[in-house]
Amino acid sequence: MGFKETIENGTVSSVTGIRAIDEYKLLQFHLASYRTSSMSIKNWCVTVCLAVMAAGFVEAQPMLFLVSALAALVFWIMDARWLVYGESFNSRAKDIEEFFSKTRDDYIGPQIEKACVRYREEIRSKYYTVPLMMRRSIHLPHSLILLMGIAAFVLSNLNVIRLGKH
Repeated sequence: MGFKETIENGTVSSVTGIRAIDEYKLLQFHLASYRTSSMSIKNWCVTVCLAVMAAGFVEAQPMLFLVSALAALVFWIMDARWLVYGESFNSRAKDIEEFFSKTRDDYIGPQIEKACVRYREEIRSKYYTVPLMMRRSIHLPHSLILLMGIAAFVLSNLNVIRLGKH
């Protein structure tokens, strides 16, 4: 009995079906891990950049605002690059879901690494880091902190905001 017959009967007893389910569970774990990592990148961005910006105000060092903006840019790029991995896991999970929904009949076996490489190659050919950075789920809070750092630098050099120890 093939995989399709097995799933139509409401059970998954074929080796192929069990492998597909195991791979799908692993992909879901990696997707959850990606989301956690992306949130950690955002948290570190806020913590580090705002601390450096606060030091710029306290120590009257406007260059620290630019350091903060540069750090936000680095975190932003890191978050966008990390998205590629999350999207590749999602792409492979969709392949398996199509297999389970009977719209595909070609489960080959665990392909997580191949799916990641294939997705990275596809994304490189279409677009890469900058368009990924513009996704709403990626650009916040990085873009706001970058703009705040640049604005604070410009405004402090124009003496619109005062720096120094009080």
